[in-house]
Order: sequence, then C-alpha cells, then structure tokens
Amino acid sequence: MSVGALALLVLLAAPVTQVRFGMYGDRILPASSPVAETSQRLRAEFGSQWVDAASVVLPGRPGAMSGSVADPPADPVLDAYARRLAQVPGVRRVDARTGTYRDGRRTAPPDASSGRFAGAGGT
Repeated sequence: MSVGALALLVLLAAPVTQVRFGMYGDRILPASSPVAETSQRLRAEFGSQWVDAASVVLPGRPGAMSGSVADPPADPVLDAYARRLAQVPGVRRVDARTGTYRDGRRTAPPDASSGRFAGAGGT
C-alpha cells in the first residue's frame, strides 16, 4: 500500500520538475518574436544608465528639507560622504542634494533635479 501511495505521489509530482520560477519578460519569448526583437533593440540602442543604479539613503540628516536649488544648504557631512562614495570601485557617478560627484570630486553643483534627493526623514 505504501509503495503504491509513494508511486502515485511521484507520478503527480513529475510535471513540477520542469517548473522554473522567476520574473518573466520579453527575454523568455522566442528570439524571432516581434516583441522580443523590439525590446532587444530598445535595450541595445537606448540603454539606460539607471537600470543598475542603487539608492543610498542617509536617514536623519539635519536640514534635509531646507534650502532651495538657488540656495542649496551647505552640508559638509553629505558632501564628504558623496565624495567618498564616488571613489568606490564600480561607482560611476553619485547624485546628491549637494551636487554630482565623480572620482571623488564634485563635478557639478546642485540643479533643479537635486531637490528629489531631499526628504522629510533624510537625504
């Protein structure tokens, strides 16, 4: 009886051995699919540097919401952190409320888009 029950369970579980879990997208389609071809072309010709971007949040920075683009708040701690972060191997650019950084240097001052890095709880 137990051998028969075990055989039945194995028989019922057999289709599950081919299951693959994960995110689906155009890459699972056949290469000849128009959707797959278009998506591949978009990735190749209009790649986004933001696809692999990581966000780093510094909670509780004093004055995170103060200042404006025309008069950004001086934040030497954030400036120093962004400079150090921009020196980490593999980091191409750091965008912060205090500007844009590359290779450990601030390469651009804050602009109109820098306000997106200010929040009530941090920056």
